[in-house]
Amino acid sequence: MNDVACYLAYALCIHLYYNQIEEIGTEDIFRYSEMLEAFAWISQHKKLKTLPLPLINKLLTPSVIAWFAARMTPLPYVLIEPPVEGMHSLAIVGDHPVERVDPGVSIVPIPFKEAVFLALERLETGTMDSVWSIPYELSVFNAEHKKQFLHFTSKEIEGMLYEECSRAIGVDEMSSVFECVKQIGGKTGYYSPRWLWEARGFIDKLFGGPGLSPSRRRPDLLRVGDRLDFWFVTFYKNTPDEKILRLKAKMLSPGNAWLQFVVKRSPTDHESLFNLRAYFEPSGIWGYVYWYSLYFIHKFIFKEMAENIVKEARRQKHQPLS
Repeated sequence: MNDVACYLAYALCIHLYYNQIEEIGTEDIFRYSEMLEAFAWISQHKKLKTLPLPLINKLLTPSVIAWFAARMTPLPYVLIEPPVEGMHSLAIVGDHPVERVDPGVSIVPIPFKEAVFLALERLETGTMDSVWSIPYELSVFNAEHKKQFLHFTSKEIEGMLYEECSRAIGVDEMSSVFECVKQIGGKTGYYSPRWLWEARGFIDKLFGGPGLSPSRRRPDLLRVGDRLDFWFVTFYKNTPDEKILRLKAKMLSPGNAWLQFVVKRSPTDHESLFNLRAYFEPSGIWGYVYWYSLYFIHKFIFKEMAENIVKEARRQKHQPLS
């Protein structure tokens, strides 16, 4: 992406590039299998074993591969299928090398292995800003539904089922409570019995969903579009008087589900309120069956979460510095 950005910025200033098709690439020549082997060695220090299956390509079409990949990764099918289809191309640079128009171009593309090192470093430090991290529901590819996931008004929650739990906290505890909220998912878990979440993730994966798959971009930072296990962040606000984190479930269910955490200062300024609310928008009769069949489990889990988040925040606040 660095190279592409450099070429685009450079082309804006050089009239030779106007209305032209130019292909950019390095002098490296790799087979796709060699690229995968290099990535495996650089990222995992493991040698990737490959097994040629000459007849399998008749069954595993790009559409089939993209379908399976969409269920094993957070990327949607519409974003996976074009790159997979592109694997039938023998080369990135073909009839329109950039040197044809501008032989004296000074930009030198980053070699493949160096680019892999750079991408992994950015991924490790959480400094990679990419459209790939933005969920399909929030992307320009699905703009007609964008409003539904970015805003919540009183009208939009009508017809939704919800379960909530609230706890009064001190004004000076607002930041510490929200810090604990922001640590949710990944290695931290959900401040409630882990086995229940793992069981839900196992069932989800069994039916073709993403499963729990503990993962998040950075343990200390959140932004809209970040993935948290089988959730992604659809709203984030952190001000002195109001702090909100809203997650939308990516797990399979007969309806849409959100989990929202709100830490808000009360009008009296003497105390604040921590509110945890789970929303569910049922899809048909099975949506209602699903929600009410889990009523007592939800009630137990959300109560545990709210109580344990407050307890953990108070423990961390009063923990002596080492």
